[in-house]
Amino acid sequence: MVERKSSLTLTNPKLRDNIYGKADWYPYYAGYAQGFVSDVLDLLKIEPGQTILDPWNGSGTTTQVAMHKGIQAYGYDINPVMVTVANAKALSNITYDALIDLANHILEESSPSKMRIKTVGDPLNYWFQDDSIYYIRKLDFYLVKHTTRPPYSVNGSTLRDFFHVILFRTVKSLLPSFRSTNPTWIKKATSPEERIHITRKKFYKIFLQETMLMAAYFKNQDQFQQVAPIIAFGDSRKLNLATASVDHVITSPPYCTRIDYVIATLPELALLKLDHIDFNDLRSKMLGTNKIQKTKDVGYSPAWGGVCKDFLKSVAAHGSKASKEYYLKVFLQYFHSFYNSMIELHRVLKQNGTCTLVVQSSYYKDVYLDLPSIIEEMSRLFYWKLEERRDFNSKATLSNLNKGSRSYREPSAVQETVLFFKKKG
Repeated sequence: MVERKSSLTLTNPKLRDNIYGKADWYPYYAGYAQGFVSDVLDLLKIEPGQTILDPWNGSGTTTQVAMHKGIQAYGYDINPVMVTVANAKALSNITYDALIDLANHILEESSPSKMRIKTVGDPLNYWFQDDSIYYIRKLDFYLVKHTTRPPYSVNGSTLRDFFHVILFRTVKSLLPSFRSTNPTWIKKATSPEERIHITRKKFYKIFLQETMLMAAYFKNQDQFQQVAPIIAFGDSRKLNLATASVDHVITSPPYCTRIDYVIATLPELALLKLDHIDFNDLRSKMLGTNKIQKTKDVGYSPAWGGVCKDFLKSVAAHGSKASKEYYLKVFLQYFHSFYNSMIELHRVLKQNGTCTLVVQSSYYKDVYLDLPSIIEEMSRLFYWKLEERRDFNSKATLSNLNKGSRSYREPSAVQETVLFFKKKG
């Protein structure tokens, strides 16, 4: 029996809000609402002097809201793109004019430069012609030059991250023809003729426009003392934190819906110069990856519980193509990685600390995946107590976008579930 502790209204995690600003800097499919995080902080009476952890920090909503409320937060993500975005959102106590002046300095030095840049084999050639890549890389060179020397670090957030997000936005604004109906997927050029050509003048103009849009947040912002979050690259299964050092976890782990979170950020990763080997290595390490890890032979563990076991049996016995040979392995990988992440969260969480998880139920074909119940069963091994559960209906799922799934079932609402745990053991 789950005991309800409060009647406080809780914002739907999937509501798109912008209470504290910056949410529109980098729209993120897997993100949750700023108001939701704020409500959780109020519900759990989390105050300055306590610490929060988000091990799947994504675009940085948890760390941003905690910063505004003066609470120390740690945010980790295995995707360097999301670390960059989250750090950019931590930027504060700077003026609009200072950011515009800096952008103009970057462009003024980059524009006449004749520096040599190798474009052959550049990962940006998935979408751009060589001359366009040259302009992008030249601008990035001077961006880094102007934002990595003192005093270009404000409230612990580097201006380099802020301007890299601007560069992300600039490049992605040029790629609408490579988008698909799947919001987490981006295509590549299939021929040299399909690759984009853009002039230096047009690219720099878009960059300055994007700077003005993001910098506008600081036009009417008063400077005030904030607690800078600690945001870094990190794996949820091996966190750089001391044992029993965190008071609260607020997070949303990657859903078990076979979303390729790395492909979704492929243009940004290309800008950060991840090559083919690094890209595939990142895909294989992501929780929820649909890339089978050949070096691991993962089997069911009794620690995952009976609901998980029944689901895996249904997948293995399903008559659809590749259910047992491929999809079963994908789900086994997910539960193996998620359980190891729970072991690590248990390690860093203090006694009587809380863990708030936002998870989503889903379907494999016509087989219902009750992820909230699976996580509840896993938590029992750690003597975590489920204090409260709140459910929100949602039709915004990738399975409902997939027309192929309709041969097994009609599009239907699934649950977005918030689980409130307390560490007792």
